[in-house]
Amino acid sequence: MRKGRSWLAGLLLVFFFFSQVFSTGCGKKDTKVLRIRVGFFPNVTHSVPIVGLEKGIFQKHLGKEAVVETRIFTAGPALMEALNAGEVDIGYVGPVPVVNSYAQGSDVKVVAGACNGGSLLVYRLGSGIRQVRDLAGKRVGVPQLANTQDLLLRHVLEEAGLKDSNRGGTVQIVQVTPADLYPLFRRGEVDAALVAEPWGSWLKEKGIAGILLDWKSIWAEGRYPTTVVAVRGDFYRQNSSLVDRWLAGHRETVEFITASREEAGDILVQALKRLTGQEMDKKTILNTLQTCQPVWEVKEEFIEAFARLAYRNGYLRGMPDLQGLLAKR
Repeated sequence: MRKGRSWLAGLLLVFFFFSQVFSTGCGKKDTKVLRIRVGFFPNVTHSVPIVGLEKGIFQKHLGKEAVVETRIFTAGPALMEALNAGEVDIGYVGPVPVVNSYAQGSDVKVVAGACNGGSLLVYRLGSGIRQVRDLAGKRVGVPQLANTQDLLLRHVLEEAGLKDSNRGGTVQIVQVTPADLYPLFRRGEVDAALVAEPWGSWLKEKGIAGILLDWKSIWAEGRYPTTVVAVRGDFYRQNSSLVDRWLAGHRETVEFITASREEAGDILVQALKRLTGQEMDKKTILNTLQTCQPVWEVKEEFIEAFARLAYRNGYLRGMPDLQGLLAKR
């Protein structure tokens, strides 16, 4: 009886051993799936990550080795804080927050451009504003202080001989989430705003705003970068091949948007409604795609120009050495 029990116990042990071997794929190595955390804004200036993710272009290039998690922001300084805290790996963000962060010691690399142009300076109808000099004594909104639209506004004011009220001038610059501009314009609490598209065109479509400066008139005939691709330094060094695959998806998405604006417009209308709760007319979105040029290159001269603007406006203590910011790929 005892021998029978011992024999049965041995048989069960052998069965358990082989069941474990076969359950792990007969000795195959476990494949680790990497999580890539990507941050971007619900703007047409961020059409590349929105469209590329919606169409599965990025996932196609990443394959089964990585899964993408997304996080939505409304302004660049907040995204850079998350990237520096290790909460975001790849960020689509304006060049100014990247430059400011890098100058303060952030370990970050700019690996590509994403959008040129795509910003509008709009004014509230009934505000009495007809030209830039009329912004004197007015409240002007930007998504966040020290972001790209803020620096573009300060450039425009400087050209017109105006200053921020905090720097001895009369223009009061206020932080406003773009989706909140509509009620603020209606109540007369904000007189103008410099925002990324589609928010300027959306306010005009709503019949409460006019365009004071279009995307080409703000600076450099619209060739300035509004969005770049920033990668956290340690993620860039540890996952170089994965970053390359992400950029291959980025480039394919740029080419798709350029060649298929109608389909890209449909994708953006649905995605922006889901992300912001605001429904926008497809015609408006298609018009903004004409002002937001999707790109994969970034010109160093404009990054340096933004750094000079940041320095002149007190966001930097000195001109930073930007030699290590742009990745040489």
